Amino acid sequence: MRSLAPELQLEIIGELDECDIAQLEQVCKDLYDLIEGNPDAWKGCLRRKCEHEGMIWSSFSNLSTAAGFKAACTGPKRFKRKCDQDQINPVKVTTPFSTVNADVPGNASGNERAASDEPNPWTDLRDIYLVPGGRFLITIEGSWMKVWDLILRGEDGSPTLLRRHSLAFKKYLRLICVEVVNTSTLHLLLCEDFPDTSAGWNMAQNRSRSVLEVFEFKFSVSVEEAFLVRKLAELGVRHNGWYSPLVTQLRGLVALKTDRDTLVWDYNQGGYYVWRALDEDGGICTTSRILILEGYVIYLDYQWGFHGARILDHTFHPLGNAREIDILTQHGIENRAHSLSIRYARVPKSLTKWHVTQYANDQDTIVYEQQEEELVFNTTFFHRFSFQIDSDNPQESEFIPEGRYSYKPSVKYAAPHPFNRFPSGQETAGVVWFAWDDGMTISVHPSLTERCPSPEKTITRARLLPKRRMTDTAHRIAVSPVSGKIAILWRRTTCPEIEIEDTFLEILDIFP
Repeated sequence: MRSLAPELQLEIIGELDECDIAQLEQVCKDLYDLIEGNPDAWKGCLRRKCEHEGMIWSSFSNLSTAAGFKAACTGPKRFKRKCDQDQINPVKVTTPFSTVNADVPGNASGNERAASDEPNPWTDLRDIYLVPGGRFLITIEGSWMKVWDLILRGEDGSPTLLRRHSLAFKKYLRLICVEVVNTSTLHLLLCEDFPDTSAGWNMAQNRSRSVLEVFEFKFSVSVEEAFLVRKLAELGVRHNGWYSPLVTQLRGLVALKTDRDTLVWDYNQGGYYVWRALDEDGGICTTSRILILEGYVIYLDYQWGFHGARILDHTFHPLGNAREIDILTQHGIENRAHSLSIRYARVPKSLTKWHVTQYANDQDTIVYEQQEEELVFNTTFFHRFSFQIDSDNPQESEFIPEGRYSYKPSVKYAAPHPFNRFPSGQETAGVVWFAWDDGMTISVHPSLTERCPSPEKTITRARLLPKRRMTDTAHRIAVSPVSGKIAILWRRTTCPEIEIEDTFLEILDIFP
């Protein structure tokens, strides 16, 4: 390789991943100087990571040196090293405010400070989303959707507001999910529910309404250039559900499930289809969550198991110019038996507590974990499973055990809760743990592609934040191991299960 021209060497190096480039730097001083003196090698590696791991390329438009691109490529490994060594000392990008005369969430050292006299700027904050890459933060505040830059900060160190977009939503707004379409485009799905309380428990007279809106974010190569935020599609759905419907999104399809019916909306093609999914006994199943997987709508029942109904492409009805449909007036709603039903009897019965379900990286797989009922020496064990649909025989699809790991809180009898999972490169995944009496900790361990740590070894957790008040709840946690940014949306109530009194936005930087 030394006999090649430097331009060819850089072209070859640009096709390697970060581990191979780091090893190549150790071969000789000439290669080290070539790689460290030219940003193209690490820049090409970072661009490929954006494509493979679903990150927005403009998140790194501020980088220009080989050291900067290298730091971004190796961010997940440095993040894991800090977690393994419990050396996370985050710097706060934003300081939580309080609108009441009370303490606010404390800092990493455990010291709580007095409430600020300044008004809380986040009182209308509904939800947050940290854009993959860790530079941009999307906030839903009242009737506004805002985009913030966490790198470019104002004189007071606060994030810079780049763009705001007016929303028609008012009170019952929900951020359903965000899908990375490519390295410059996001599709964000919002839903607002208008429950009909006048009908009481009379399902026949219930006339609830839900409005779905899909927004497209197009990020330019340079932050200085204006980026596009536009409404891509909108659909109002009238239904007879007593509660807010379950909603999910994947690759241009939105699935909405009410108490009885399921609607699938193709917002790219402008079509929809409605059916009523029945269980094996002909009754309507109870569902806690829905997902779209391999052309199926998957119904997750936390006690029973998985159901699945096939999405039939040729049965979609065109919407035309219609922006609202009424499920109750649809003629001939098909009663469909499930295409597959997988009971939890295939996994140990003692695993009773469900936790977060997610898709695995770059593959149509559902990953979920269940918690054993009993503590063993104050240690809780979690079992990880994956689920893929057998395309040849869907009914033979099954849960695949991926491993087991354990968690031991620092406070005796604290109830550990894996609040949030986040990708951390291609080989590892992270977990944020939260218990009000144990505070917030964070861990990084092998992802689905590798075995979990052995059950004899407790995973290493790094202290992120100290214990909280019982009335403080982390509503949303977003983590970017690449940039080291962590965004937390806190909600505080006067007492448990009472109306929200205040909200806080806390942004931490692990790589200050």
